Amino acid sequence: MPIRHCLPFSLAGSLLVLLGGPLPVLAQGEPTPAQLSKQFGEGFLKGCLASKVAGIKSQAGYCTCLATSYQTRYDGRSLNIISNLAAKLGDQGSALVTLMMMPEAKVCADSR
Repeated sequence: MPIRHCLPFSLAGSLLVLLGGPLPVLAQGEPTPAQLSKQFGEGFLKGCLASKVAGIKSQAGYCTCLATSYQTRYDGRSLNIISNLAAKLGDQGSALVTLMMMPEAKVCADSR
């Protein structure tokens, strides 16, 4: 089985260890995974567009590519958890997310 098929399991397992148990079922009125993914994408784009990346000709294209890559790689619930954990870790959280997404960032930078 290719490694990419194991990534969701590995991510879920890592998150369970970090959170100390399984993810709670969404209660009525809580955002759906699709809503969480959309919310993440909008917030990410806003933040990304506010910062200029050296060597990128089309900041909008680069940021859109990155947001799409995140949303393709992770579901809404996972993006929400990653965002919350990264925020708690501050600069170290941002560095970790950057490292996790480095292959996608390279593809996005090379195509812009």
